Amino acid sequence: MGFTVETRFHLVVAVTGVAFGMTFPFVPLLAGQLGAAAALAGLITAANAPAVLAVDVFGTGVVPNLGGRAVLVAGLTAFGLGSALAACPFGLEVLVVSRLFEGVGLALFMSGALYLVVRTHEPGRRARALGSFNAHWFLGIAVGPVVGGFIAQTASGASGYRRAFAVCAAVSFGSALLARLALEPYPSTGRVELRLPELACLRVPRLARAVALGGFGEAVRDALAGILLPLAAVSAGLDNAAIGVVLTVLALADVVSMKLSGHLADRYGRSRPLIVTLVVGAAVAWCAAAADNAVDLVVVALALGLCLGSAWVIPPVMVVDVASESPDLFDTESAVAAYRICADVGLFLGLFGSGVVIGMTGPARAFVLFGVLLLAGAALARSVGETRHPQEHLVAAGEPLS
Repeated sequence: MGFTVETRFHLVVAVTGVAFGMTFPFVPLLAGQLGAAAALAGLITAANAPAVLAVDVFGTGVVPNLGGRAVLVAGLTAFGLGSALAACPFGLEVLVVSRLFEGVGLALFMSGALYLVVRTHEPGRRARALGSFNAHWFLGIAVGPVVGGFIAQTASGASGYRRAFAVCAAVSFGSALLARLALEPYPSTGRVELRLPELACLRVPRLARAVALGGFGEAVRDALAGILLPLAAVSAGLDNAAIGVVLTVLALADVVSMKLSGHLADRYGRSRPLIVTLVVGAAVAWCAAAADNAVDLVVVALALGLCLGSAWVIPPVMVVDVASESPDLFDTESAVAAYRICADVGLFLGLFGSGVVIGMTGPARAFVLFGVLLLAGAALARSVGETRHPQEHLVAAGEPLS
């Protein structure tokens, strides 16, 4: 018996996660080997954000209306090209260009996959579907860093990191081929046109806060995985393989957290699970300031991963929830586009900002400030309030609507 359509989709997502996670924590480390200080390394790591933002801004009339499979294949191909460039023996300038290609690939894949999930699931099951999507995504990402770390460990300095990028490029191209062979075409849903997104939905204060919450979730997760933990690990004297293990533990904890938070958000409401996990995460971040060895950092990665998976899964569902309350004013696609753009800004601010903070204060104080940021996110979630509609609870529970 063959795999179901959803199983094949999740398989592609998981393999893609391996490619996307294999070298992400090593970008600032490669930049450091090429002479960049912490702030510049953070800026180079964040160089993918402008490309992601450009795709999400100018692709509003393109990505949702293209064939779903074609978008995913194009994204994986672009990401593979970026990784191949990073594997070449050139300087920081080429590394920046490689991040731009990877940004285009990341935007195409993430936006295309998000639109597919929203389009193919009814409202009462969207949180669960997004949770499953993110769980499979991070299941692949959990494998990526440890594989990349052990590959980087086979050679010293920049040469080891470049080997990891070369393998990452091969996995990306293989994922593109798998997507082409395994997925349904998901044909175009409308006329493809180059236009700016309609962001009138942001005039609604509650929706604007929900969108901002999405940007917050992107910022904290990318800051933690892309800058804070890798540079804290280097400061603690860990080698590349050990850094890969720490990031793998983080991703595995994310898988559990994302899967669970999707179910909790459909069953018990969106805001409560998110607020609780952010507050607990803040307490963990303050404890992380004292982490100075491999065991401590593994524990920190595990605890923060279990707390912060909800920050990726729940905010986009809240955006769709709030948007669906006023279908006569704006459509769901506009709200999703606004969320993606805000997430792109969060991507840049999380990576670059954390690099600047670590450069100025060191990892310990950066974790303290990270905890304060998590509390601010909890306050923002509280201001949005509960967004799940009563009928969605009935659908999620499998009960008939009256």
